[in-house]
Amino acid sequence: MAEPKDNSKKIWFTVGLAVSLSAATFAKPLGKRMEMPWGSQESPELLSPMKYSLAALPPDAEGNRSITHWVKRIPWSGSWWPTFAGGIAYRWRSGDSWDYGLDANAFNYQPYTLAQLAAMTPEEMSRKTSPIEKLDILNLRAGNPSSADYYRNLKIQRAWASDRVRENPDQRGFHGLCNGLSSASLDLPEPKAVQKTVNYTVNGQIVPITLQFASGDLKALATHYYAMKTSNYSEFYVGMANYNCQSSGFNCRGLNAGAFHVILLNTVGLQGDGFVMDIEPSNAVWNYAVAGYATAYSSSFPVRSANVDPRATHEIEVRTDVHVMGTSNPTFKPQGAQSNANIVTHHYHYRLELSENQEILGGTWLADSERMDTAWKLKNKISFEGDYSALNEIWQAQPRN
Repeated sequence: MAEPKDNSKKIWFTVGLAVSLSAATFAKPLGKRMEMPWGSQESPELLSPMKYSLAALPPDAEGNRSITHWVKRIPWSGSWWPTFAGGIAYRWRSGDSWDYGLDANAFNYQPYTLAQLAAMTPEEMSRKTSPIEKLDILNLRAGNPSSADYYRNLKIQRAWASDRVRENPDQRGFHGLCNGLSSASLDLPEPKAVQKTVNYTVNGQIVPITLQFASGDLKALATHYYAMKTSNYSEFYVGMANYNCQSSGFNCRGLNAGAFHVILLNTVGLQGDGFVMDIEPSNAVWNYAVAGYATAYSSSFPVRSANVDPRATHEIEVRTDVHVMGTSNPTFKPQGAQSNANIVTHHYHYRLELSENQEILGGTWLADSERMDTAWKLKNKISFEGDYSALNEIWQAQPRN
């Protein structure tokens, strides 16, 4: 069998700052650092170089040849809130089944008046309102229909989703908030359902409204907020986004196998932290949070692959299974350990190019391997601001599991 051609070998140390990364907007490289695959002079907390020696990475290739590592806190599962269905304006608890794929009503329904809300029980209101409506009610934006602020966040969400649907009709099948879901689930503990009471004043009378936020509502709001904020916060990423790639063939340039291995073993294996992978080597973007991996090494052998680094003296074959947290329907209660049923495993098969002293110099994907585009994680901690600031208190009260 002919060796696969891997033109990404020469660019796998490319590092960039993604200033806009969403399901329809791709990161572009802004600079290079040849000494490490993940880092930047603009990122003090990531300045320490990654370890490239197999002897320093788990497992030692000369000792234990098969090992599994999991992140310190498994990311939670949730919905990616498809844009064409209205995103988090969708009233997900109003029906007997989760069928947002066929429902365009999220763009058109009339929000409930204060009188209607006051007549509802907390459970009834929870079922009849979308996550973004609940945010508006919490921020006292449901009282005066003549006010420009009346259900302000619902209006913003609908306008944003409508613009995306109109501008990106070819992305209908995958445009959503997978970047927000993956980054929020790595950053925040899974939320429990909470109840909040706010007081409206109507004609001098206090009208208390008790809101019941399901776990799925809180995940939705965090997912949306993180997705929007990634346009203002820099992410480190490696690899190439494929604008015109139509298949998973080797002509589709993505993350180099050597970079993939170094990032995975340093970030998950040594630090116990997760990161985000775009697992789809095409013009679609499917971001997933990495929860763990299992890797196994062969014995080393003389260089076989084409276009290897000239410093390479030998290669080693590696099979790695990467476990990512898959998506799921929103739920009232947190999923807890049941989230593990949503973990999806992707299988990678590649060779690593090694120097005489076991330094990883690069890698080559083999023909039976899956491929991916990019790996990234947030540069800065995100805090909830504006109307979303109430979520800070809600998450501070959540158990840090």
